[in-house]
Amino acid sequence: MSQAELLKNKGNEALQANNLTEAINLYSEAIKLDSKNHVLYSNRSAAYAKAERYYEALADAEKTVQLKPNWAKGYSRKGTILAFLHRHEEAAEAYREGLKYEPDNVQMREGLRDAEKQITSEGETIKNPFTDPNIFDKLRNHPKTRELMNDPSYVQLIRELQHDPTESSKMQDPRIVPTLSALLGIDLEEVAEDDMRRKEELEREKRKRDEERHKKEEEEEQRRQQEQMTPEQREAALAKEQGNDAYKRKDFDAAIRHYERAFELDQTNISLLTNKAAAYFERNEYDRCIEECQRAIELGRELRADYAQVAK
Repeated sequence: MSQAELLKNKGNEALQANNLTEAINLYSEAIKLDSKNHVLYSNRSAAYAKAERYYEALADAEKTVQLKPNWAKGYSRKGTILAFLHRHEEAAEAYREGLKYEPDNVQMREGLRDAEKQITSEGETIKNPFTDPNIFDKLRNHPKTRELMNDPSYVQLIRELQHDPTESSKMQDPRIVPTLSALLGIDLEEVAEDDMRRKEELEREKRKRDEERHKKEEEEEQRRQQEQMTPEQREAALAKEQGNDAYKRKDFDAAIRHYERAFELDQTNISLLTNKAAAYFERNEYDRCIEECQRAIELGRELRADYAQVAK
């Protein structure tokens, strides 16, 4: 059994135990090892959905059907998440696509019926608010539109929308938002602000997760590098870190001493010379800076180092 399969099984166990964060992490590790496995994305999508992280769940569901377009379960997963997001027309379309591959799937048939009911229900409840016979009374009595009713151009705008509410240019008028708020009994400005706040919150959460993931990956890479180091290289890495700390404090004399000590221990690390050159530059000792840069270039050529590292 492959390592990815083992991680998937552990993820399934965590999901069944409702340990959602653990399940998501295990599936993510498995995906790193087998990024073409549609089942891994499907399972992580289920974990995200159970954690009410629906946008991430949807992204994984879409990846599932992209990898395995003839797998009915992927469309079932996608349809279920779209339904949670109240995107019923898209949910219905996903179920229809899945039923092409598995026509007798009971769950998808029920999902399709529910989505179509929601679409019908929404269609029945959405009426033209400008056809209300009491529209002008409502607008005169509502605090958001009371003053607007004193403007003849506003009254004319409402009359034109009564005749043709699909006129897109008129619907762009900024007075339409308070008008619809008054007619529908919903503060659309507040709803828009709530949507914006929610969007910003989701973006912050995503940035935080990305930062945590990057930090974890960097720590793991550092751990792997340290495991491969000799005792001298570990001591050199510690001295380099002390040099970096001193550099940040603008104690360039101490930084240079630490970098020199590190290079004595590890004379294959070009970055120690470039860091030392940077410290000399900050002390305005440009000749010493150039000298260290030249040493770094020569060492890089000698070691056949990566071009980008030598160029630095």
